[in-house]
Amino acid sequence: MAFEKYQKIIDELSNWLYKVRFYSWGEPLMHKDIYKMIAYATDKNIGTEISTNLNVFKESDAKSLIESGLEVLIVSLDGADEKVYSHYRVGGDFSRVINNIRAIVKEKKKTGVKNPFIEIQFLVMRHNELQIPNMKLLAKELGVDRLRFGPVTVNMRNEEDLDWLPEDEKLSRYSYSEKKDQIYSVRKKCEWLWRSTVINWDGTVSPCCVYEGDKSVFGSLADSKFEKLWNNESYRQSRSVFTKHQKGNNGLKTICSHCRGIPRATKEKQHGLY
Repeated sequence: MAFEKYQKIIDELSNWLYKVRFYSWGEPLMHKDIYKMIAYATDKNIGTEISTNLNVFKESDAKSLIESGLEVLIVSLDGADEKVYSHYRVGGDFSRVINNIRAIVKEKKKTGVKNPFIEIQFLVMRHNELQIPNMKLLAKELGVDRLRFGPVTVNMRNEEDLDWLPEDEKLSRYSYSEKKDQIYSVRKKCEWLWRSTVINWDGTVSPCCVYEGDKSVFGSLADSKFEKLWNNESYRQSRSVFTKHQKGNNGLKTICSHCRGIPRATKEKQHGLY
């Protein structure tokens, strides 16, 4: 996304935004203007958050990151050593990530600021579940603000995905016997449709972060202001899936009609979706 396009979006929505998450299906730190983008939101009193593998980051960028005013930095680190880390983060450089974390923590201390709040996110899988104690020690040694263990997401209908699940079922989000997600399976609503949205790099709008398929079905900021998109047919029909008093529009079907608050893979062999 060009900075000028981003600037226009923020200007239009700044009175209503409380946070911008600079990530979806890509690596945010690859964008040449990322710190400029963060600073622009910060100057408008909008919270900012990044989730990154921290591989393209350079230690010399620590000052720019701190000065941007970034509020939350989530670092994906799914192993306490190179071998375990690389099993999932193929092509990643464990040592580089560790050194980058150290550089950011050091710059924070040097400047005396509280932000960004640094969180290491560790997805628990079969190959790394025994490293949880090691990871706790590493996070403490690095001086990050929080270590969060999260369950890996797979498609339970795809046999190839099941090898990623930890042996200890308590560390998973699934019932192994029922092959059922235990987090989303009890949901009866979807907060995304009322309080959040995803704006893609080209200005098209998606209803949530797990959305896949045609990005134009919910509209594009190239053709309309966000205010009109937020209440267009696609959004109204999608919200009607979760409300009894609101009628749908012309029988329009959206991805939300399929999902119904429980994000499911549309294909049996599809990777990465419930």
